Amino acid sequence: LQVCPDSNIRNITRYLPYILKAMADSGLTSRNQLVGIIATIYVETTPFAPIREYGRGRGMRYGTTFYGRGFVQITWESNYRKAQQDLNIPGLLQNPDLALEPETAAKILCWYWKGATGNNPSRAAERGDWRGTRRAVNGGYNGWQEFNEAVQRGLQVFTQGIDPNAVGAMPTDGAYGLGCADPGTGTSRTLAGIHNPTTQADALAYA
Repeated sequence: LQVCPDSNIRNITRYLPYILKAMADSGLTSRNQLVGIIATIYVETTPFAPIREYGRGRGMRYGTTFYGRGFVQITWESNYRKAQQDLNIPGLLQNPDLALEPETAAKILCWYWKGATGNNPSRAAERGDWRGTRRAVNGGYNGWQEFNEAVQRGLQVFTQGIDPNAVGAMPTDGAYGLGCADPGTGTSRTLAGIHNPTTQADALAYA
């Protein structure tokens, strides 16, 4: 919320874990990648959720809706087809709304970010070339001021990148600083023995 002050906290709570997991799986773990992606989602969606961006144009067959969807609004039939193949998303061409599902939207975001459709925002972001990052996403500089302000806030808030070993699962043997045990199994997981307030945020993240 410090980086994306107009965003919906419920959306951040719901979607951020999928985004961080997809970033970790894609090797997008540096501080600059984190800043660039979060600022891009902020500008491209505002509510911090996958959105529909209606439109028609070349590459959009009549009666088929290959308009923009997701965190960065994948468009064109050719890009939906490539995403379906590269990311193994069965039925994406037949049901483009799959690009709005949290896990799929996050995967498509990182797939796009690394240059799958020709643009490659990740390279510019890694260099700290924020104008280049915005252009790679937008094709121009629409939303540049809002994006750059979010980037500057992100550079203040995020002091490091993503630890891929701490995304998606959390060890309970003390390796992550948790002074607790996890006796639960299956879908019922219980954290016990938390006495240090500094570990409670970790416990909540695990839960």
